[in-house]
Formats: sequence, structure tokens, C-alpha cells
Amino acid sequence: MAYVDTNVLIAAYTSKDPMRKPAKAFLASTTTPTFVSPLTFTEIVSVVARNDHLLETPLFLKEESSTRRVRALAEYIIRDSGVSMASPQGSSRTRIGGRSVVIPIEYSRAASLAAVLKLRTLDLLHLAYAYIIGRIEYSLTSFVTGDALIASRAKQIHQLLGLDVKHPADET
Repeated sequence: MAYVDTNVLIAAYTSKDPMRKPAKAFLASTTTPTFVSPLTFTEIVSVVARNDHLLETPLFLKEESSTRRVRALAEYIIRDSGVSMASPQGSSRTRIGGRSVVIPIEYSRAASLAAVLKLRTLDLLHLAYAYIIGRIEYSLTSFVTGDALIASRAKQIHQLLGLDVKHPADET
């Protein structure tokens, strides 16, 4: 089972994206269940809101108002790509700035990875989601991404999280 990074989904629906062919092929041919998180949905909505003119949009969605089209296209991408949404629930109590606070467990996990992996915030959060989903709900074994920076940390990610980082081209 695999967690699919947002860049793979966006690439599959963007005609000029260099990763389009492997992303589409991976999503069409994978027999392994694939998962995304609420973060993925939020990222897709953001991309659609700013760049829907670059994405392949079905005709029935082009007729929607721009506000409705943004959410509908994001939902369409998730449904059409065949991924499933997983949303782990949990929180962690930690001391920050001398105060004991409760934060979502994925934020706590991402913060614990930051010093070692030195990745961007959203990348850390995706990896944290994948790890937590893999521990609580499903037995995830891989993290599929086209992100070169994440790929460059594959060995560390495997050691820390037990996830194999894979490019969609390697999965078809």
C-alpha cells in the first residue's frame, strides 16, 4: 500500500507537466491500494484555485461557477485517480515556549522529522501523515512522489519511517 504525494496527482491532470505520463500510468496501473490525506485535498484545492486553466477539466465541470468548480475539480481528481482519503485522528501534548499545548499528532511527528530530513513543511507533513496512516489504519510500505528533494532523502525516510520512497515511473 502506498501514500501518493500531491505532485503525482497534479501531474496526472496537467498536460504540460513532465511527470504526466508516469503519473497517469502509475495511477491507472497500480493494483496496490493508494492513499492521500486531508492535506492532499487542501493542496489540490489551492492548485486548482490558482491554475485551473492548466489542468484537464471535464466539460461538465467547466460550466460550474469558479467557486464550485475549484472544489468539484479537486474532488474529481481524487475520485478519478482512484486514491482513497485517510484521515487519522489524534493529538499530542507537548511543551512549546514554556506552555503545555495539544497539537495534531501529524504536526508533532513532522516537527520531530525536521532536523533530520531538512525538508519543506508540507513535505514533512505528508511524510508524517503517511507514517501515521501506516501505523494506525493501513500497512503502508511506500511513499510515491516525483519530488527530487524527498527522493534524495529516501534512505533516511526508510530508516526513520519504514517507507520506501518511489517515483511513479518506477511503479509502472
